[in-house]
Amino acid sequence: MDRLLEIKNISYAVKESNSGDSIKILNDVSLDINRGEILGIVGESGCGKTTL
Repeated sequence: MDRLLEIKNISYAVKESNSGDSIKILNDVSLDINRGEILGIVGESGCGKTTL
């Protein structure tokens, strides 16, 4: 199949407004989506679905 999207080793962090501490939202995420595949992203609130 043809690769439609490839994500490799994505990490993302934000700073907490009160303490200034860094919070990892995504940590070393990799993902391949091929043409014709259907993907669902499921997880708890605040786990990084929208950020991804």
